[in-house]
Amino acid sequence: MISMLIGVFLFLLFLVAIILSAKTWRGWQIAAMSVAFLGALGLVLIVAMSAKTHTTWQKRLSQYKKQLQDAQAEGQRLAYGDPDTVKPTEPSLHDIQQTLKRLLLDRGRVWRQCTPGAPAGNSVVVSTVAPDVPEDQIQPNGISQDMVVYVFREAALKDGLKVPAAYLGEYRVTKADARNVTLQPTLPLDKLQQKLVADRSATWSLYEMMPIDSHQIFASEDTIGKMLNDTDEPLFGPIDEKTMREVFSVVMNLPPDNPKVAQFVSSYVQDGRPATAQEISAQPEQIWMKLEFEKEYKERVDSNNLVQGLSGGFFDPEGYADVPQLLRGEDAVIRVKDIGVFPYGQDEDKKFVDSLIASGVCRSLGPYYVRPLRDYEEAFHQTQENLVACYASMQRARRDIKALNDTIRGTQQQTAYRQEELSKLQSDRDKTNMVRAQVTKLAAGMHSLNKALQETLSDLFGTNLALSQQLTQLDQRLTEEINRRTAEVTAQVN
Repeated sequence: MISMLIGVFLFLLFLVAIILSAKTWRGWQIAAMSVAFLGALGLVLIVAMSAKTHTTWQKRLSQYKKQLQDAQAEGQRLAYGDPDTVKPTEPSLHDIQQTLKRLLLDRGRVWRQCTPGAPAGNSVVVSTVAPDVPEDQIQPNGISQDMVVYVFREAALKDGLKVPAAYLGEYRVTKADARNVTLQPTLPLDKLQQKLVADRSATWSLYEMMPIDSHQIFASEDTIGKMLNDTDEPLFGPIDEKTMREVFSVVMNLPPDNPKVAQFVSSYVQDGRPATAQEISAQPEQIWMKLEFEKEYKERVDSNNLVQGLSGGFFDPEGYADVPQLLRGEDAVIRVKDIGVFPYGQDEDKKFVDSLIASGVCRSLGPYYVRPLRDYEEAFHQTQENLVACYASMQRARRDIKALNDTIRGTQQQTAYRQEELSKLQSDRDKTNMVRAQVTKLAAGMHSLNKALQETLSDLFGTNLALSQQLTQLDQRLTEEINRRTAEVTAQVN
């Protein structure tokens, strides 16, 4: 309102000045003065409007800043809790996100109560929509092509809760949409897995990552994240043996009171409890020592690898965190009265724990039994590799058996031929022996005749020799007689 009055006053003053100067000024001067006045008036209006706009937005800016500060304070309170409260009654969003990240770190997504279709060749189509989910509550499964999932066959407990009961293998997703996926096994299935895949009477569970064994998996949910104390309570929370037997009886397909089920469950029930003398003696590598810190202690927990994830796992070979989700960026500070559990089975572990106790940093709260965790992925892969090796060995054994059977048949044919040949040779031998006997008999007779003939010839030889001597004598006498008579005749003639 004041600005308008000032404007009207200035306009009237301008008119008075124009009227008074009209007697002495020329027309163009009056026109120029009018244009300058109107321009100044327009500039004043623009400046006034700008000032008003600036004032309005300044007020809004102040309001928005106040709302932003309130929103940031509310965000900080939701994310990190109320700093004015010593002990928050509700977990902060930051704590919930960190807990969720830690739970999903080695678990991944899970699709339960999936319905399998009939296998077609080496593929099977699986619906990821649970049978009892209303149509308006169905959400896209989020599975993409070429993903690798681990498939388990589900079985229901007495209370209706379905749990994985049989491992069906590792599968690759060849086709996927919001409700269905087509799976192909990445490794050959054994006969039991093939039978269970063909049996469509049970639902399946699909795991993005192979389930990882943990100590808290069967413990009460109330113990998750709970700090340790100096009592003899189980380290990882109490485990209900009855529930464990029911779960593993379904998995092992045996009654809950079966001795095999009881023996298998015993290690889970004893997990995290004070170690007995028998466990210390029989399984020293599974003994951990519970310590209470009496002095502040710092320990490095992050890996020194320049490139994260080189170890291929969540921790490097020395046990330091090697993934961003677990990195702290600084040494972990253990305060006085904090309680921790340390391995005590290896010589290096014993040396480290004993040094903490000897230096007065900690005091021992006793040994505890901690069951060994199973690497299911490696175990299943090893089983599959062994299966493939067994199949290859069976194929080689079948080929060897076939070749051996062929050799046996050939050997049997050769044996039969040789047996026939041997029987013929034996017949020839018998005939030869008979001929030999006859020849021997004939030879003996001929020998006797030969001997008799020799004796006869010997006699004849003696007779001939005597006759020869007689003839010689006669011949000599005749010669002498002829010579004598010849001499007489010659003498008579002379």
